[in-house]
Amino acid sequence: AHRDGGAFRLFTPTTINGATISNNSAQQSGGGVLSDPLAANTNTFTNLTLNSNTAATGGGIFSSSGVLTISGGTVNGNTATTGKGGGVEHSGNSSSTINGVTISGNTGSGIHITGTGSLDASNNTITGNSGDGITKTGTGTGSHFNSNTIHSNGEIGIDLSDDGVTPNDANDV
Repeated sequence: AHRDGGAFRLFTPTTINGATISNNSAQQSGGGVLSDPLAANTNTFTNLTLNSNTAATGGGIFSSSGVLTISGGTVNGNTATTGKGGGVEHSGNSSSTINGVTISGNTGSGIHITGTGSLDASNNTITGNSGDGITKTGTGTGSHFNSNTIHSNGEIGIDLSDDGVTPNDANDV
């Protein structure tokens, strides 16, 4: 196993269309793919299949300090041994997008957002993950979760502070 990026460690802007990345492992981050935290790249994945990859965080894919766009495809059966980001881990200070992806059956949360960045997740099916469907930690603001189908995860659908149910405040009606 590699330290980071079991199949790929991306140092330059990369576009991947229609690939299957499976059965890889990394000791730390990005069992399938690591978008290198020192490179701050823009990486685009279309109709990507990530399955059966393992890492401490970001079992399927780990993106840090760069813009990540995933459109279509599946992220399933990946494992984050820390329990966060079984499918996708988005960290750092950038804004990224996941649209029209099935994220299911991962060990850990389906998506974990941490750091100061934000994530727009729309039209995804997020189901059957052992942790939360989406876990949002860190200090980033501006994440949007629209028109997703989130159900049958081991913990709650969307956990905004990794602390369980967040009650509405006085301004939410």
